Amino acid sequence: MMEAKKAIDFIVKKLRQELPDDLTYHSVDHTVGVIDNAITIGKAEGLSKQEMDLVTVAAAFHDSGFLIDHKDHEENGCKLVEEYASKFNMNNSQVESVKQMIMSTKIPQSPKSKLDKILCDADLYYLGGKRYDEISDRLFTELKSRGVQIDSEQWVDSQIAFLSAHDYWTDFSKAQREAGKQKVLKDLKNLVSSGA
Repeated sequence: MMEAKKAIDFIVKKLRQELPDDLTYHSVDHTVGVIDNAITIGKAEGLSKQEMDLVTVAAAFHDSGFLIDHKDHEENGCKLVEEYASKFNMNNSQVESVKQMIMSTKIPQSPKSKLDKILCDADLYYLGGKRYDEISDRLFTELKSRGVQIDSEQWVDSQIAFLSAHDYWTDFSKAQREAGKQKVLKDLKNLVSSGA
């Protein structure tokens, strides 16, 4: 039987010890938040214990690929799942399910299953939340520290485009976060039109 808690504790500890300090967005705090979001959404969407184990393990590993490289981190996260699966008694079908969930979070998101949709929403749950500005600033800081040439105006424009194209996939997330996301989008558009 898959040992979900052991898998989660293992990878979170590894992230805490080994992630580069300049990952101000893709940090261990982000991963822990996504696990918590996945539990919240998963309960609301009526997941079984086995499904909850799968989605929380996927949440724990979804950005673990940053331990290898910041490029293609989803693919690298899948490699880590394969590497450590036997330590946590994961069978082939569980490994494939977790890998599929991780790959579905790649932007633009492409969820197919119910579990994919829950993880995708858990990953970007902040878009419609009260901490959007703070979390968005962390991503902007991380990108600049990684050598991405982007100024504040370009960042706001990219966020408007991103939020406009983004969809929540689960009924719970739509009910809880869509209105907040639309308010963030409106505020960003007002910022641009006011020339601030």
